[in-house]
Amino acid sequence: MPKNFDEEMSAFLTHLKKAEGYLACEKTIIQNIKKYADKGYDDVNMEKYLERLSAYIENLIQASPGSADCINYRYAAGFLNILLRTPRWKNWVKTIET
Repeated sequence: MPKNFDEEMSAFLTHLKKAEGYLACEKTIIQNIKKYADKGYDDVNMEKYLERLSAYIENLIQASPGSADCINYRYAAGFLNILLRTPRWKNWVKTIET
């Protein structure tokens, strides 16, 4: 798990806000996952990170449901929930080229 979660979230959200559409949001999340995989995070820490990321984004949705960025937050939350519920998601993500 990243040492400075808030700083990492700020950088991640900057990219997520710039994404145009669902697929771009997915790509942003996959790039983020691969960044942590490249840093050597194990599966347990990756899953904890994604759970925390999902909760963080859900909180953003609740805090600003009418904001312009909310649609990308909803896309991201949905994709993260799918990943966390999919068996062997780590293998699937590793095969995607971004």
